Amino acid sequence: YQRRVHGGKVAKKATYMKKASRVRIVWGKVTRPHGNSGAVRASFKTNLSAAAMGQNVRVYMYPSNI
Repeated sequence: YQRRVHGGKVAKKATYMKKASRVRIVWGKVTRPHGNSGAVRASFKTNLSAAAMGQNVRVYMYPSNI
């Protein structure tokens, strides 16, 4: 069930926000679902730091086909 629901998020934009002295944003996209709990795998334009692995990202619901 979860793969079917979260499969609709594949190819959507994702961002990781790093809040240090200033906010830095790394853009990427959701590549595929991962597991049955609603987690997804994402690929980013630049590599994420080791501290960012496993952290939350924001998923934007565009580009959209609606």
